[in-house]
Amino acid sequence: MEKGSLVNQRKIVVVFFTVWLGIVGLLAYAKLVSSEYVEHKPVARQRIGLLITATGRYINMANELIASAQNYFCKNHDVTYFVFTDGQPTPVVGVDGQPAKIVKIDWSQQGWPYDTLMRFYAYRENKEKLAAMDYLYAVDADMLFVGPVGDEILSDLVGVRHSQLMFKRGFYDTNPLSTACVNRNEGKFYFVGAFYGGKREEFFKLLDTITENITTDLARGVIARVHDESHLNRYFIDHEPNLVLCPSYCHFEAWPSPYPKKLIAFDRPIHSDNKVRKQAKISPMAYLEKLRLRQGDVGLVSAQKKEQQ
Repeated sequence: MEKGSLVNQRKIVVVFFTVWLGIVGLLAYAKLVSSEYVEHKPVARQRIGLLITATGRYINMANELIASAQNYFCKNHDVTYFVFTDGQPTPVVGVDGQPAKIVKIDWSQQGWPYDTLMRFYAYRENKEKLAAMDYLYAVDADMLFVGPVGDEILSDLVGVRHSQLMFKRGFYDTNPLSTACVNRNEGKFYFVGAFYGGKREEFFKLLDTITENITTDLARGVIARVHDESHLNRYFIDHEPNLVLCPSYCHFEAWPSPYPKKLIAFDRPIHSDNKVRKQAKISPMAYLEKLRLRQGDVGLVSAQKKEQQ
C-alpha cells in the first residue's frame, strides 16, 4: 500500500472518530439539559419574598428587575419584594395590571467589598420583617427575569450551578484562615451567589451560620476570595441543597448554551484574583469595629475578642 494512501486512511479515521465523539458529546449534553426540566405538581398558593440589595446606582437596576419579576416570577403566588437600599424603589405594575408589593428596608452603602459580603447581615437584621414569608429567595440587583420561574424552584434549600463552571472546579476559597475554606477533596458543584433561597426556616439557618462565619473572618482580618459567594459555597458543602437548579436561573447575558434563559445576569468578567482580591477600602478588623459601634452587637464583640486572644 502506498504511503500517501495510508496517510489518507488515517485522516479519514481521525475525522470519523472526531465527528463521532462530537455527536456523542452533544447527545450527552442534551440529555443533561433535558434532565434539568421535569413536571411539577401545582403548589398551593405561597407567600414568597424576593430579597434585593440595591444601594447607590443599583436601585435603578433593582427597579427594572422588579418590573421583570412582576411578569415572570412565581405568578401563582403572593410575592413581596424586600428592597434593601438607600434609594427609593419605583412603583411597578405588571402586564396583568397588578401592582408590585414592595417593602423598602433602609440599608446604606458599605464600601468595597462589604456591599456584597454583608448582604447576609442585612437580611438577618430584618428577620422579623421577613418572618411572614413561606419562602425566601435572594437575587442580585443587576439581573432580569426573561422567562417563567415558578413552582419548580420551591424547595427546602435551593442553589444554582454556575454556568461557566459546569465542568471545572469553581473559585472556592482555599485560605485556611477563612471559615469559607474548601479543601481539594470537597465541592461537588460550584454555586452562584446571585440567586439562592428556600423555605423560611432553612433560609434563616443559612443566614445565622454565614453571618457568624463572616464575623469570625473579619475578626481574623480575612475576607473570603469571592466574598458572599465563597461563604455560600462553603455552606452548601456542609448543608447540601435538596434542589440544584441549572444555569437557566443565572444565565449570563451573551453566554451561548442549550439552556433556556429564565433569569439573566448582565455580562461581567468571570472572577479572577486581580478583580476579587483588590484591596478593601477599609480593613476587615476596622470594618468589624465600625459595625460593632453601629449595632452594639454583643455577638460581634465576643467574636472579635475571641479571635484576638
